[in-house]
Amino acid sequence: MMRETFTIVAAAFLCIAGTTPPVTFESPCECHGAQGKARIAIKNEPSTPPEGANAIQRVTPSDIHSWPGLDVDFMEQSKRTGIENNWYGLPGGVVAVKG
Repeated sequence: MMRETFTIVAAAFLCIAGTTPPVTFESPCECHGAQGKARIAIKNEPSTPPEGANAIQRVTPSDIHSWPGLDVDFMEQSKRTGIENNWYGLPGGVVAVKG
């Protein structure tokens, strides 16, 4: 009975997980089908990056992980605060492309 229940739950999970539409990237700044809708107006940056490489701070994922958490509660209408107002360069590369 336990194995049958697990199989049913696993099948239901896979059916639900399989219905997520793929994310399509039109350009480096525009995509369709992304699931993160919270604060979407804030996340879409209308301004251009600052001129000159010195204006953009280079960071690594470890640097970002070490940043302290925010001390305010965010709502969907919340404006940018603190480090959200800065530009950062995050090095990385494409490991695989799923086609």
